[in-house]
Order: sequence, then structure tokens, then C-alpha cells
Amino acid sequence: MNFLQSRFYSQLIQFSDYIFLSILWVICSIPLITLVPATISLFSVVRSWKNGTSHGIFTLFFSEFKQQLLKKILMSFSLLAFLAVIYRDTRMVMPIENQTKFFLFFLLSIAFFLVVSALVHYFNLFVRAEEKNITTICKNTLILIVSQFHWTFIGVMVICLASLLILFIPMMIFILGSFTTYILIQISDKALRNIHVKQQSIEARGL
Repeated sequence: MNFLQSRFYSQLIQFSDYIFLSILWVICSIPLITLVPATISLFSVVRSWKNGTSHGIFTLFFSEFKQQLLKKILMSFSLLAFLAVIYRDTRMVMPIENQTKFFLFFLLSIAFFLVVSALVHYFNLFVRAEEKNITTICKNTLILIVSQFHWTFIGVMVICLASLLILFIPMMIFILGSFTTYILIQISDKALRNIHVKQQSIEARGL
């Protein structure tokens, strides 16, 4: 069998595409205000590949990137502002006495956990949605977090593990971006399927 037609070569090309996509995501996220547009594009490309689309990386990435760009940039500002508030409040808590410090750290940790939990589902729901209604997507994200908490928690652990790897080995960011996205899409889709199964079960009992 010709090596270029072998399964191994096909998987090698696919692996290199995922790495290149991660690099493209990092480059497009550098301005920070483009973090959300780049991340949504990352999810869009990975979902397209998962569904069997074979278009080029640039075509898939930038066709999503430029859609509703202003709205996505505003989402980037909101996310960055929230993270800045968390960071500032954490710095302010440091000099406070121990008992109060523990309580405030606990509140900040809950707030941060909720944001990371939302990230497990939000971008996937945004890409899946035909109408990009932010209110509806946020509501559905909250429903998934609460009703499918076990899957959400697994997604949070995946994000934390990827973040730790990048913290200790910064170059891993050029590899882990797209692979972490693939795992998060799988987790979020599984949570969505569970909700649909429950809804169908309830409707069947109602009949």
C-alpha cells in the first residue's frame, strides 16, 4: 500500500491540522479583544471537522471569525473585564485577616468556577445555534450547567488540566488548544443528548 494512502498518513495529516489550528487560534487571540472571536472560530472549525467537513482551515476559521465580529469583541471585553475584577479582588484580599480572607477567597473561587463551567458549554452552544441570541445561549448554558453538572464538572477538570500543562510547559498551548476544544465539544454534546433523552422520556410518560 502507498504510504500517502495509508491510514497512518491520514491520521498524521489530521494531527498536524489540529496543531496548526491551535497555532492559528493563539495568534488570533494575541490582541485579547479578539479572544472570543478566535475561540468561537476554533470551536466552529473543530465541530465542522467532527461533522466531516473537509474545507481548508483558513476558510472555516475566518468565515466564522468575521461573522458578528463586533458582538464577539464586546463579549471579549466582558470576559476580560470579569477576569480583571477577579484578579483585582484576589489581590485586595491578600492583606485581609485570615478568617475574612478565607470567606472572600471562597466567594471568588465560586465565581471563577461558574465562569469556567459556562465556558464548557457556551462556545459549543454558540456555534450550534442558528440564531445567535446571546440571552438564549446564556440561558441554555445555565440549564446545562445545573441539569448536567457531572458533565460540566468533567469539562472544568479538562480545562484545569490543560491550563496546568500550559502553565508548566507554555509551548503546549500550541498543541492543546484544538484537542481540548474537541474534548469539550464531546462533553457538551453528551450533556445535550442527555437532556433530549430526558425530555423524550417525560413526553412519552405524558402520552
